[in-house]
Amino acid sequence: MTPDLICAIVGIILWLGLRWIVNIDWDEYNKVNSGQETKVRKGTKMNNSQFTYFAKNPIEFLAKLNLRTHQIKSVSYIQESDLNTVNAWCRRSGKDTLIAACALHSAIFKPYSTVVIYVPAAYHISYFENTLRELIHKLIPDADIIKKSHTFRINNSKIIIKSIQSRIESSNPDIIFFNECTDEKIIERTLDLERVSNTTFHIFATGSIILDKIYPAKYTKVTWRDFMPIEEAMVLRNQIGKDYFSKDME
Repeated sequence: MTPDLICAIVGIILWLGLRWIVNIDWDEYNKVNSGQETKVRKGTKMNNSQFTYFAKNPIEFLAKLNLRTHQIKSVSYIQESDLNTVNAWCRRSGKDTLIAACALHSAIFKPYSTVVIYVPAAYHISYFENTLRELIHKLIPDADIIKKSHTFRINNSKIIIKSIQSRIESSNPDIIFFNECTDEKIIERTLDLERVSNTTFHIFATGSIILDKIYPAKYTKVTWRDFMPIEEAMVLRNQIGKDYFSKDME
């Protein structure tokens, strides 16, 4: 065999191997033959029109999660915009679910993408991995996901979960999420090391994060009022005392 032929054979083998990282061959769905149903392993079915629809309508793909109003708005903005966001959301407002949902949608419907999720410390990594697994089970239960060293491989894409306290090595990400990372200087340093020309970032934390003006982003806030009926909030304020209750309820 000539060297060119050997290289071609090796290239074909590698290409075939990558295409079957999971049993859902999304590239097959996205072929030009629009509307032709494709069967893949374990009986999962999807056609090109469905793939295109879910890619453009992430909320429909995530319908089983019963997202709340503020989560739906955030998913739409993240998945349909190339702008950055910084989100000050209160406790139990669904930050973990929202980040995992957006990461999963990006990995599936934007093949060959890299999503990086930063958590505050190493012991948070396993917790977030469990959150991601739960969403995978709900949304694509037939898929065989490859997980290795805090990395999930889906549709030739990668979702990497890192501790922001660890040594940062750039992954050339398409999207970066920060989950409850509150040190602004560390966040900025991480962005400097990780970002490439088309990278977007999205920060979700309980408190307000104020970045330097060289990191432009859209800011959003979710308070208790956004998901607690006012009557319940008034009772809670009486129970815990006004001094400990958010001024946002006034």
